[in-house]
Amino acid sequence: MGRKHLAFSNQQSTISNQQSAISNQQSAISNQQSTISNQQSAINNQQSAISNQQSTISNQQSAISNQQSTISNLLYRLVVRAEQIKPEQINLDAQQLHYLLRVLRLGNGDRFLALDGIGNCWLAQIEASNAKIVESVEIKTELPVALSLITALPKGSGYEQILRCCTELGVSSFLPVISDRTIIKPKASKVERWRKIVTEAAEQSERQIVPNISEPAKFTAAILDQAPQDQHLGKYICVARGDIPNLWQSLQKQAQSEIVIATGCEGGWTDKEIEKAIAQGFQPVSLGKRILRAVTAPIVASSIVMAVWDTNC
Repeated sequence: MGRKHLAFSNQQSTISNQQSAISNQQSAISNQQSTISNQQSAINNQQSAISNQQSTISNQQSAISNQQSTISNLLYRLVVRAEQIKPEQINLDAQQLHYLLRVLRLGNGDRFLALDGIGNCWLAQIEASNAKIVESVEIKTELPVALSLITALPKGSGYEQILRCCTELGVSSFLPVISDRTIIKPKASKVERWRKIVTEAAEQSERQIVPNISEPAKFTAAILDQAPQDQHLGKYICVARGDIPNLWQSLQKQAQSEIVIATGCEGGWTDKEIEKAIAQGFQPVSLGKRILRAVTAPIVASSIVMAVWDTNC
């Protein structure tokens, strides 16, 4: 009887030891789970900290962008030549100084925006006869598409009006041409005047670039110089009459990064000129049911492009 009791007591002790071992294992597992939970909590805290830092950086970038936008909205603009721009200053010429000091009534310490005409912009501060570069400023006022206008020169000073208005509307380059019905033959001095007009219009309309103006050329030579038609380039010739699609509808059909539009002078294009343009990949388009003046047509065409791309971008 004593032996049986001893065996039973040993079994109970073994069971108790096993239960204790299981309890220790459970405690170890619980500690591991607690450690994993703490590690996950630490990871979550780190991710939250990173997210807060990213949010702070984003807010700072937004604040800087808003400050630059405010600066660009309040300050006068002046287009300068590449050779005037130095590492820390802009060398102003007499005409620019007269404009800043006499016309705009600015003085030492006053600031303005200097543009190089090809997309770069700086905040500058007047210092005596020069301007100190304060910082680079990013502005975005250009159309997301390069728009070139081939325009048969109209009579009188009509082309000057075209240059002013179409620069304001976002045209990138102007190609004045002599068509079969063109009457005037511009002198070299006229081109310099045109370039001054687009510079002033670019400053007034807060453009990033100053549109390029080519030397006047024959219409047939101008269309031959254009790149072949492809999915990124749209070439259109505006025709007053005929059952043809309008420009607005044509621009909606595919996304293009470059657009070339040709408009005629008084009397429009001749049939032979239209045929030559079509042979070079130009698509005939209409600007509406009404007959537009030679000065009005390129302005309307540019307005349509601006409306389409400002809506889609």
